Amino acid sequence: MAKAQLLPAYLIVGEDTLKAEEALRRLTDRVAQEGDLDFNREVFDGAQGAEGQAIVEAANTLPFLSDLRLVVVKNAEKLPKESSELLVSYLADPNPTTVMALVAGKLAKNTRLYKAAAKVGPRSVIDCTPKKGKK
Repeated sequence: MAKAQLLPAYLIVGEDTLKAEEALRRLTDRVAQEGDLDFNREVFDGAQGAEGQAIVEAANTLPFLSDLRLVVVKNAEKLPKESSELLVSYLADPNPTTVMALVAGKLAKNTRLYKAAAKVGPRSVIDCTPKKGKK
């Protein structure tokens, strides 16, 4: 069976941190199969003041000696509104040589960032919400 084509962006969303970490690890491993991530991976953190302009510039950078780049944005729900809007604009026409992984603990489905990520393609939203226990 052939591997599914990687999408240019994924939204890993949910409060189950183990599930989210596993999803990000699997995505990272999958991108690593396409090329060397030593020079082609950048990680940003919305909780640490990451700026949308820097994230979009990293995503638009061509990969070095590889087919793909990986840009990870942790705590994407904590990005300032201006930065979030820049990512929404980027997701409307993402760079095909970059895989962007947006990781968020909580991000409402009615937000522009969630909707933009969901439009990227089928299976672009990876749901990591904890399972509800039986009562």
